[in-house]
Amino acid sequence: MNRLYQFMNWPEIEGLVYSECSHPMELLGAHMCRDGMLVQVFRPDAVEAEIHIAGRKKAYACEKVDESGYFAVCIPIKKQTAYTVCIEDIKGQKKEYMDPYACGTALTAEQHKKLAAGDDWEAYRLFGAHERTVGGIRGVCFAVWAPNAQRVSVVGDFNHWDGRIFPMEKHEDSGIFELFIPEMKAGTAYKYEIKFKGGNIAVKTDPYCRQCDAGQGFASVVYADIPFAWEDGAWQKAEENRDIEKEPAAIYEISLETCRQIKEPEQFAAQIAKLGYTHIELQAAAQYDSRRRNLRETAGYFAPADIFGTPDDLKRLVNAMHKENIGVIADWNAAFMGNLPSGLTWFDGTNLYESSAFCLTPDADVAVSSFQYGKPQVKMFLISNAIMWIKEYHIDGLFVDEVASALYLDYGRAPGEWIPNLYGENENLDAVAFFKQLKKVLIKEKCPAVLIAQDSSTWGRVTGSHEDALGFDFKWNHGWKNDFDKFMQSDPLFRKGVYQKLTDNMLYFYSEFFIQELHITEQELPGSNDGEKHANMRLATAYQYCYPGKKRTAENCTGTLPQSFMEALNAFYKEHPALYTADYEPEGFAWTDTQDEQETVLAFVRRSMVSDSTSQDLLVIANFTPVVRKDFRMGVLEPGKYKEIFNTDAAHFGGQNILNEQQLSSEKVERNGCENSIVLDLPPLALTVYAYEPFTKLELEEIRIREEAELAAKAAQEQAWQAEQLKVKAEEEAQAALEAQKQAELAAKAAQQACEEAEKQAQEAEAAKLKIEQETKKKLAALKRRK
Repeated sequence: MNRLYQFMNWPEIEGLVYSECSHPMELLGAHMCRDGMLVQVFRPDAVEAEIHIAGRKKAYACEKVDESGYFAVCIPIKKQTAYTVCIEDIKGQKKEYMDPYACGTALTAEQHKKLAAGDDWEAYRLFGAHERTVGGIRGVCFAVWAPNAQRVSVVGDFNHWDGRIFPMEKHEDSGIFELFIPEMKAGTAYKYEIKFKGGNIAVKTDPYCRQCDAGQGFASVVYADIPFAWEDGAWQKAEENRDIEKEPAAIYEISLETCRQIKEPEQFAAQIAKLGYTHIELQAAAQYDSRRRNLRETAGYFAPADIFGTPDDLKRLVNAMHKENIGVIADWNAAFMGNLPSGLTWFDGTNLYESSAFCLTPDADVAVSSFQYGKPQVKMFLISNAIMWIKEYHIDGLFVDEVASALYLDYGRAPGEWIPNLYGENENLDAVAFFKQLKKVLIKEKCPAVLIAQDSSTWGRVTGSHEDALGFDFKWNHGWKNDFDKFMQSDPLFRKGVYQKLTDNMLYFYSEFFIQELHITEQELPGSNDGEKHANMRLATAYQYCYPGKKRTAENCTGTLPQSFMEALNAFYKEHPALYTADYEPEGFAWTDTQDEQETVLAFVRRSMVSDSTSQDLLVIANFTPVVRKDFRMGVLEPGKYKEIFNTDAAHFGGQNILNEQQLSSEKVERNGCENSIVLDLPPLALTVYAYEPFTKLELEEIRIREEAELAAKAAQEQAWQAEQLKVKAEEEAQAALEAQKQAELAAKAAQQACEEAEKQAQEAEAAKLKIEQETKKKLAALKRRK
């Protein structure tokens, strides 16, 4: 019987041959036995193998003890010695390499303990693939958490992507698989082949890989962790004391296509600086897959997207931006994970990272999975990922998409597809705890990055430092975006019907630290010609900049506007503290006119909470109709002087150049509830801004004297008027008296005439009476004579 066979563990060898071994180091490599150093090699791709001992010319041929490619040889030496393996494949090609199973593993027991407990916030420095020196040998250490896997192997071109060749050693107490491959160098593409306990096999991207190759099915790439020559020290120092809440923040969302076209980061940074933005937002910093409609799935959480080139190319872009005093915000996919076959879902044959799946949108094609935020190792994965982007790439802010999908257990799920929390409600308590812990860890680890939430729900206290808050610094204002988009998309002649959408936001604005997002494009705006569309776009953009809250603008929104307009608007924004120092203080904003619904005119005041020479209050007036309003009286909250300092209708912006070039002084004339008002011309589809300046003491004295003179003149005029009225009344009364006298004389004369007529009539009557009496007497006398 071959003596070699008695030193071999055949049941375990069978497990290795059938690719089911999780402890290959108990077999493979060199082990001392009674007859010397037993070396076992499993290479299914080899027909022959031999061992070369350091310092010896003799080669020790291995015996092929199993036709599957299992080789062994016992070398008669008394001490374990360094060696190399030389194999020959079926084509006669030979390859000599250092045996990975002769080197041991790199992680210490203490590191395993911390990683298993999810207590290492820089886990990316240990997990993944890293160039290391182990036992004086340079190579690459691989480490991956897959506690429920039956076997995990490192695969790549170096072993023909055959998972049987380099199985990893499992540490049962931590669930971590580990392997050191000598002489491997940075730039090598690899993946993990994972055999599940049920027998199925999956090939997965390394969750902690620092570089990805999308062209090879999102293969992981060994990252060359060479220190980058950062030149942003001044920016980083300022970042420690920066209070973005009280500073200007105009964020420019850069499209993926633009990122792909960046060849000279320094030149690109200079272009953004010229436009005047304070920050850029990268739609994807991490490697992504966008083959599914309406969804960018993160394929490598720790690997920069290959659209930038190499990881150092992304660092170069951030470095260039910082040198131009521009911050960099990166979209960070921490609320859900895609269901890529090579991704995190079903990683070791179980729901290791994810909980149940759900639909991100009503479109069933966009099904994703939630993170298991309650698992310490999953929280460590996400938090260490955030820390890596901040520390290694100097990212200044992380934007978390679809936060609502993490906060609600029933998000995108039908009844019966979710389990209520311990209180019987739909809030994901683990997710809430995670986001709170994330902010605390970032503060503790001195990572001064802002956290921005894209949350379309009504969750209370997403932002702020209150103990009940989630810990985000800012939140997208979806309510404002939706209302403003609908308003601006309405025909200007009918905007009066949705006028209240301009004012509703202020009912809840101070409940969060909002970022106002402008995502509408010029093509979506009404207009009978390009001029009106351009005017509408200028109006919408300027309105966003003057409204409270930090600003976020998508690249495709302002692309049709003249570059000079955005340069001027950003410069204007940064030059006036009233537009940013009190964004989240009610004292910093006041409506001036919200009653001109028929004219669709709106006005408000922005106030600065700092006292210096640049801190002027600003009056903002927007005319949302294509109608020029001449001599329009606008109410103002404070008496004083108003000077037009910005007008979107200016000729150099492409407008009609209807300006108010003269300084306007308020008059004490009531308008829409304001005691004072000014008269001005309102350009069509335009926004104008006026700097407020109170009257000087001399001007106030002059106004007082004029007012007193006006009051005195008015009083004198009133007295003169009253005297005139008295005179008129007296004349009227005298005239009435004369009329009365005249009427009395006429009446007396008429009475006299009547009296005389009556006397005449009486005489005539008396004469008639006498005549009758005489005739009667005659008739009686005649009668007597007849008798």
